[in-house]
Amino acid sequence: MDGPNKIEELLIRIPRTGTTSIIESLRNRKINNRIVFAFARNPIDRFISSYFFLKKQQHNRLFPARIKESRYLKKFKNIEDFLNSKNIEKLFYFKSLERFTSYSISHWGIFEKFEQSFDVLCKKLNVKPTQ
Repeated sequence: MDGPNKIEELLIRIPRTGTTSIIESLRNRKINNRIVFAFARNPIDRFISSYFFLKKQQHNRLFPARIKESRYLKKFKNIEDFLNSKNIEKLFYFKSLERFTSYSISHWGIFEKFEQSFDVLCKKLNVKPTQ
C-alpha cells in the first residue's frame, strides 16, 4: 500500500507490543479510515520481554536501535545488573509508555487482549480482520 494510508504511517510503534504482527496483518490492505493508533502492554512484562529479546537478538541491519541496545546489554551479567544501571530510560526499547503519548493517538489497543483489540482496530480502520 502506497500513499497516505500506508499502515506504518498510522501506527505508533512501541517496542514489544505486537506492532510487527499488526503491520504484517494489515500491510497491502486498503485502509479506509485514517486514524493514528498504538498498542500498550503491561510495563513490567514489556521490560522483561525487551530485555530477553535483545539479549538473544542477532544483529539486524534494518533496526539500528536494536543493534545498539543488544550490544549494550551484553555488558551486563543478568537482568538485575541491568536494572541497577543508569540511563535505562534513554534506551529506545525501555522507554516508558509516557514517552509515546505525545502523539495524537485515536485508538489504543491492549497487548494482553490482542485479538479483541485488533478486531476493534480493524473496525475503526474499516478493514476486515484477518482470520
